Amino acid sequence: MKEGGFLELLVECLHKILASDDIKVSRNEKFYNDKGIQIGEVDVVIEGVYNSKYIKIGTECRDRKGKQDRNWIRQIIGKRIDLAEFGFTDWVAVSRYGFKSTAEELAKKAGIRILVPGKVEPVEPEKNGPHSWGRFGMTIQEWTLGQFQANVLYDDDQVSEEMMDEIEKKMQSETFIIPSDKKPLSLTEFLSPYIEDLIQKFDESNDKSTLNKSHFLKFSNLDASVAEVNFKFCEFEIEVFLFKVVLSNNFSMLAFAIPDIKKALGLICINEYQYKEETVAYLMVGVNPSNASNPIMLYRDKDGNPVPNQKMTFLIPQYPPETRLKKITFRGK
Repeated sequence: MKEGGFLELLVECLHKILASDDIKVSRNEKFYNDKGIQIGEVDVVIEGVYNSKYIKIGTECRDRKGKQDRNWIRQIIGKRIDLAEFGFTDWVAVSRYGFKSTAEELAKKAGIRILVPGKVEPVEPEKNGPHSWGRFGMTIQEWTLGQFQANVLYDDDQVSEEMMDEIEKKMQSETFIIPSDKKPLSLTEFLSPYIEDLIQKFDESNDKSTLNKSHFLKFSNLDASVAEVNFKFCEFEIEVFLFKVVLSNNFSMLAFAIPDIKKALGLICINEYQYKEETVAYLMVGVNPSNASNPIMLYRDKDGNPVPNQKMTFLIPQYPPETRLKKITFRGK
């Protein structure tokens, strides 16, 4: 996402929770002259009928550290002149870190309203409240058995080479079962308790990154039944590959306020999903204090583009496919 894009998402969400159904809110809207040449782009545009009056508000956002000075306000004034033909009725400047007093004075003279995230008078300054940008994270970790490969030593007095070819085909399709206490088990079921022990061992390292691990398990004298043929594996060695997915959820809460009247406009909660330390999706929930029972939800991909709700789950990296047998090597005794 481009610099300042996250703040643009917040502003878009804010306007959507404040706007009525007659108001259209768009982000990164481009404007062209009659020759098809782009002459400007506005971070967030609010357009429609409000209180029986047509409005079209251009909103510019800055997420740079430090209070913004007069130069940025001058740039907005210049953009207002360049886009005068498109019917903008108002302009707003939003800075995450606020404005210098000279910038506030110029904005007031030019009729440009300023917004500052979280700038609202706290009732109890020592406590977190609508005046602060709160942020906390949570990490989800899950181990998955990705694949395994096996080396098998069998008794060739029991099973012919032709039959072993048929058994190998069946094992590749995971029809291999092992009787245990007279209860047939699939190979995956048989390995399950051993794999759980491996996972516990790997987790003791407290490695929080997404990673692969492998380990060898060895068994001997296993009674097996494959392709309706019963026989004994003299030696059975299997290399288990484990894949751990680490998905981080970073939550933010933010209040927007008009600084001159110290009135909160809304509260926004953002859930930022990260995979391998890269953002893959956003989920935003906005609440209007005067209509708290009807929050809105916005889904966005890593670039901030709208995503249909039902496709949200597909943005998150999926875990590896189900357990599969990758390779088998047979040796006669």
